[in-house]
Amino acid sequence: PVRENLHTFPYEEIFTKTYPQGYTNEVQTTPSNRWKSAHIWVLAYAGFNDDELKRFNLSEKILSDSKAIRSYFNESKTDMMVSGYFTALETLIFYYHSKNPITLLL
Repeated sequence: PVRENLHTFPYEEIFTKTYPQGYTNEVQTTPSNRWKSAHIWVLAYAGFNDDELKRFNLSEKILSDSKAIRSYFNESKTDMMVSGYFTALETLIFYYHSKNPITLLL
């Protein structure tokens, strides 16, 4: 018989302040709130250091998540990123900040 090897892949929860638990259910029940761009701002601001972030009037949610994403970019040793076409803009921003050598857009 073929034996499957189980692997554990580390992951980081992102956008925990911008999109808190329960957000998906809220969006599904309120069609006018379907697409939000807050996570794009989180990703974009992740490229700024703390002093630079002070120039912007950011909500605490965006500021907190931006710092968390920046920390992830700086600490992770990611060597490949896989993303879907639907998240192409997010993938481009991730690539810009993290400089992953391999980025696959499916």
